[in-house]
Amino acid sequence: MNQKGVWLKSFCESLCFWRHSQLRCLAKVFGLVLVSMAFLNSCSPKPQQDCGFVQNVYGQRISWKNKLPLKISVSSTVPAELRPSIYRAAQTWEASLGRKVFDISEETTRVGGGPTRDQKNAIYFLSEWESDRTTEQGRTSVYWAGDEIQEADIRINAADFSYYDKSPQALIGSVNQKKKGVT
Repeated sequence: MNQKGVWLKSFCESLCFWRHSQLRCLAKVFGLVLVSMAFLNSCSPKPQQDCGFVQNVYGQRISWKNKLPLKISVSSTVPAELRPSIYRAAQTWEASLGRKVFDISEETTRVGGGPTRDQKNAIYFLSEWESDRTTEQGRTSVYWAGDEIQEADIRINAADFSYYDKSPQALIGSVNQKKKGVT
């Protein structure tokens, strides 16, 4: 074989080796990508049946996890006459579940007069309400990260509704109804 033939044969063999090793490398990379995708998929959040619960974008039910008892502040906006009903409601839940669930505080310095995203759970009795939502008696805003609740605020519409604890004669709220002359 002449020198040209030896060089061509050597070139072809090295090209073939290069192509073969590159294909092996690509196969390894492809395999690694598949394994990584399978691993990441198995680690991704699994959707759950909603059961009427709030769910995150992955379809997981959100919950308080291990944050019991829940610390809830009663805002100074909640009338003193209605506060006992909050405690009785909490006691009803705790009796049903057989454990302490709520740690209710009337420490007004803990929360302001209106709901904010402050990492504190609170109940507010609001005399001002959105004019396009006058049929809402109340609203609970829940904020979460992942599938864990970070905060929940309960807003009670005192602008358009009246409330009482044990005696219907002792109505509280309904600011707009009073302005309209309706009792």
